[in-house]
Amino acid sequence: MRVLLLSAVLVLLLVVVCMPGNNVSADSPSWRPVVIMHGVTTAASKMAPLVQWIREEFPGIFVLSVEIGNGALDSVFVNMNKQVEAFNKEVNSHPELKNGFNLIGYSQGGLITRGYIERYNSPKVHNYISMASPQAGQFGIPKYNVKLVDKLLATVPYADWVQEDIAPANYWKDPYDLAKYQENSIYLPDINNEGPTKKKEYADNIKSLNIMVLIYSTVDET
Repeated sequence: MRVLLLSAVLVLLLVVVCMPGNNVSADSPSWRPVVIMHGVTTAASKMAPLVQWIREEFPGIFVLSVEIGNGALDSVFVNMNKQVEAFNKEVNSHPELKNGFNLIGYSQGGLITRGYIERYNSPKVHNYISMASPQAGQFGIPKYNVKLVDKLLATVPYADWVQEDIAPANYWKDPYDLAKYQENSIYLPDINNEGPTKKKEYADNIKSLNIMVLIYSTVDET
């Protein structure tokens, strides 16, 4: 089953990633750049196999695997709003991306990248893949393997100081206390447009994508 799932993902990536940029010739293809955002408790190095595969399949393509701060620690202890801001700054620091790019977000990286699309989208994202990301939020037995984080999510996820300093708390969605979630969560209710005032630009930026693919996993452990 895992082999079939991996094969499906690779085929899907092939279809999306190989869409060329504006300046294409038969002799010298100009592939549209790809940006990748890793998941929680990991670093950009964990996405190295995916980066390598894309570069092997599309020689000369520009691939950026983003790491925010020091990677694993900051993926947990820097809140999601700040991570989206940092992602935006990193993307805008690379002239290779000025004409837009394809975007892949894995796990928590899918929430960061969707936040970028909705809030910034400049440079523009053309095609977007979210892999095993909790786009509707997360709730249940935490498996972040950080005892402090697991404890906080199980007890006081919506405390102001937890929201400010613990990224997973920003998309912790307790179905038994949705009022507290909507009132105190500083990230997910905003990008999901769950507030009383809808942000049209968020929806418009999502609609501007050529392709948006959301992939789920039954074996993801975080």
